[in-house]
Amino acid sequence: MNAMKNNIFPHSALATIATCVISSSLHAQTIDEQITVTAKRIQQNIQQQSAQVSVLNDALLSLYNPQHLNQVLQQASSVWLSRGNGQESLLAIRSPVYTGAGACSEFITLQDNIPLRAAGFCNVNQLFDSGFELAEKIEIAKGASSALYGTNAIHGVINVLTPTPNGNKNISLTAGPDAYLRSKLNWSEIYDDSAVYTGLSYTHDGGFQHSSGYNDWKLIGKYQLNKQNLEITNTISAHKLKQDTATYLQQGQGAYKNKHLLRENSVDDAYRETDALTLSSAIKYQSANYSWQLTPYIRHNRMQFLMHFLPGTPTEKNGHHSVGLQSQYQSQVADNIDFVAGADIEWTKGFLQQQQTNATDSGSAFLDNILPQGQQYDYSVTALNSALYALINIPISDKITSTTNIRFDTIHYNYDNKMLDGNSRDDGSACAPPGCRYTRPADTEDHFDMWSWQQNIQYQIKNNLVAYLKLDTAFRAPHTSELYRLQNGQLDAQIEPQKAKSIEIGQHYIDGSHTLNLAAYWQDKSEVIIQNSQREYLNGAKTQHMGIEAEYSYQFSDDLSANLQASHALHRYKNDENFNNNIMDTAPKLMLAGRLNWRLQEKLQTELEYQYMDKYFTSADNTTEYDGHQLFNLRLNYQMSNNLRFSAQVLNLLDERYAERADYAFSQYRYFVGQPRRLFLGVNYEL
Repeated sequence: MNAMKNNIFPHSALATIATCVISSSLHAQTIDEQITVTAKRIQQNIQQQSAQVSVLNDALLSLYNPQHLNQVLQQASSVWLSRGNGQESLLAIRSPVYTGAGACSEFITLQDNIPLRAAGFCNVNQLFDSGFELAEKIEIAKGASSALYGTNAIHGVINVLTPTPNGNKNISLTAGPDAYLRSKLNWSEIYDDSAVYTGLSYTHDGGFQHSSGYNDWKLIGKYQLNKQNLEITNTISAHKLKQDTATYLQQGQGAYKNKHLLRENSVDDAYRETDALTLSSAIKYQSANYSWQLTPYIRHNRMQFLMHFLPGTPTEKNGHHSVGLQSQYQSQVADNIDFVAGADIEWTKGFLQQQQTNATDSGSAFLDNILPQGQQYDYSVTALNSALYALINIPISDKITSTTNIRFDTIHYNYDNKMLDGNSRDDGSACAPPGCRYTRPADTEDHFDMWSWQQNIQYQIKNNLVAYLKLDTAFRAPHTSELYRLQNGQLDAQIEPQKAKSIEIGQHYIDGSHTLNLAAYWQDKSEVIIQNSQREYLNGAKTQHMGIEAEYSYQFSDDLSANLQASHALHRYKNDENFNNNIMDTAPKLMLAGRLNWRLQEKLQTELEYQYMDKYFTSADNTTEYDGHQLFNLRLNYQMSNNLRFSAQVLNLLDERYAERADYAFSQYRYFVGQPRRLFLGVNYEL
């Protein structure tokens, strides 16, 4: 029955949604009103962008009140935040879902324009450090942006923007299954020339699977001062997560369809603990002809977790602290010619430790011999990352505008191994042939210099229709784990930055109640960093990424509106001797999301959401696959009075058996379980 639905329904659903679920009052802002800072590091309305930028506004975030960030990021075409257990995730933007040490290095994730982690020290789960529960807006810029942001901006940028002090005050409470409870406080005061904001969020989740769940605390504080042309915003953002982690479901192909297995957890002592703190001060000066901004910041991250996915289940501890400065100058050098220049600099000290408490007992004598008990890694890395960039925007004619961006980055790593060099046990004794798996290179330094550029041509066809062409070069420097956390006797990774070349054509259209954003893109990546079958890190792989995407919205009336996000993409290996031209694993071709928003009466707002995930291969040889799934969600908001609002969400309305993510590794099908139908109730009170 499920197979029949997957084969027949998507085509009729696409036609139906495209015809009749074609943004709601949540998206009722016109393009002219949606301001973004992500795509060009300056404020512009979306119709001026030579890029595709999705903006998730405060009204949408309030209605969705997401338990996990993946519930809102799927409102943007070509974006999939694959949910792991608890608050864990893996990201895809115009890409497959990447895994491994460098997976996080394919994207940049920011909060208030400051990266959540330092370059070379990122983590695949780092978005859980963002204050998305309290956010005012989330912006997703799709495609390459290295010419503006430097390393890691190959596939896209996500910027979580925390609230601006506005005088509002409210408290809210949300409850759901498995002892889920979230409380939030937003408090803001405005004075003559200053304003303050405090946001607090606490979430407890008892966990759907056995021996799982988490407690999550977040704090955001702001003090804003306005003096004539000068604005200063001081911000503190803090996060603490304590999580009991459930592992993959590994009871065979399609195990996620068996309702008796859904709550299984094969490792009952897996956990993750993390804390993060960022302090920043954004100092802006604005005159009639020019402006400048300085943003000094301090950032701290620390994490500890059980590596339940490895034989021997070692414990990893990692962290880093950074001091950085972002600076930018903007002026109009001649009639309608805009010039922007800036510099970024960041110093980071990071560490990584891996230790295994017990002897390996995997059932394989080979693995038991090469994965020793004891300390396996203990190193620190000091990094200096600095960059200069410039942008010039020139009108060629009344209808055509050219924008050129160029950037130079330099990254220097100084690595210090605090253990014995080589691949011995921590006491210096050797493992049985072929030797211990974990290899520690000797102290070394690595240096990378990288240029990137972007060229945009924008054509104003009509007042409400803009077309553009965008050319990019992008890069990512090696992650410190790819350089220094080596295996199988590799003592020097000798890898270089990964490179990408992209071309994109697109349009922005708005006409009364209609909006339509379209794009087609192509990207070739070279010197792709991979871990080969001998578990060595090296360059030389190539991949190709191409696709089309659309975001369409229609306002039928003041009370009825709808939208559609759709993407179709192909992500392929290009020069692999075994997988050349194969589709990359965990890369669905088609993803759809549609929403119908209806205000049934003045006080009652409803939304019906449809999500379609295409089938995808779960192995690089394209011999195993996941069937895909379709989900419906229902949300209601009831404004009882000016101060009191009630909400309800029914997620997975039709109780579909599905996997949040599937893969195939170590000769096993592995699934992160999609939860059955569940109800969340909330109340919000304006103080």
